[in-house]
Amino acid sequence: MSDIAIPENLTRNQRRAVNVWSQAKTMTEVATMIGVNPSTLHRWRRESSDFRAAIQALQGESLQDATLQLVSEQSASIDTLAMLRDDPDSPPQVRRGSARDLMDLSARFVELQDLEARLSELEQRLL
Repeated sequence: MSDIAIPENLTRNQRRAVNVWSQAKTMTEVATMIGVNPSTLHRWRRESSDFRAAIQALQGESLQDATLQLVSEQSASIDTLAMLRDDPDSPPQVRRGSARDLMDLSARFVELQDLEARLSELEQRLL
């Protein structure tokens, strides 16, 4: 279970749902794991802001974990693309595809850096 604070005013089943949320692939699976109808989970999300906030906090943590994992894999992925591009034994279409992927990623990175700088400048002007 995550380190998120589960609101005390949630029912026992709602707390159980939050606890198993990240272990399940679907809301139906969460419902089965805690012994409620899937429509109950949907109703809790719709009607309970505390339940919804706990689930959103959990999903936010999961997204942060996935982002960290993706960032840690970037170097190896770039190295693999460069290796495929530079390997004379790779088929031409693989070498070309790897080169194109590297160029596309580079262009996107430059574009994102430019957008970030422009956004930062606009934020400074507004403040």
